[in-house]
Amino acid sequence: MAQPRLLQIRRRKPARKLSRAARWTKSPQPPRAVELTYVLALKRLASRWETAVLSKLLPVAKRVGKQDETRTDAKDEGIDEAVDSLGYAASTFVDSTDFASATRSTADKAVRHSKSEFDRIGIKLRKGEPKLDKQIAKWRRANVDLVKTMLDSEKEKLRVILATGEARRYESLAKEIQERCDITKRHAEFIARDQTLKLNSNITHSRMTAAGITRAVWVTTGDERVRPEHEWSFPDFPDRLLA
Repeated sequence: MAQPRLLQIRRRKPARKLSRAARWTKSPQPPRAVELTYVLALKRLASRWETAVLSKLLPVAKRVGKQDETRTDAKDEGIDEAVDSLGYAASTFVDSTDFASATRSTADKAVRHSKSEFDRIGIKLRKGEPKLDKQIAKWRRANVDLVKTMLDSEKEKLRVILATGEARRYESLAKEIQERCDITKRHAEFIARDQTLKLNSNITHSRMTAAGITRAVWVTTGDERVRPEHEWSFPDFPDRLLA
């Protein structure tokens, strides 16, 4: 005699929430290699600036620095001429073909990186690829202005060091000038990292919008550069409108 079959009711399991690591890997990744390219380019520019600063200002520092107890006048030591010549050097560095090539290469690599990340997470952009030429040109101009502003600011700080150095020894002046050069290098590296991430963010935003994505979940990268107020933890990630 046939036995009645027991009907099993299959209940649909609730969707399992992805872990932090899974959510992170399923999102477009930061352009680490692109960032390194631009960091190295700005480090080279900062090194050229340092060479110009030391060659032009250390001789002036020797004349300005206190050589004996009677030396108290730092005027007419060629301070303005030497510092102003740094302005010409800065323009030469920033307007050079090397720096233009570096910004162009960085932008091209950022575009390719973004495309590969979209392909990796399954978003196709063949039909809705946005035009990025104007956005990239704007980014390159902004970077030229940022670096020029940085070097102009450092130039004026160096002018103050020399103009107020009549009561100091040469060794002290030389040390402070070198410290300013080291600060310039660190500032250049910060600009490179910050601007690369901004470019990548803008490209990603444009491509997501073109692909029809209207909302995104912001995920912390989890590295040492994330500010505490920007670090969110699951399940408290906020959805943000892309518009």
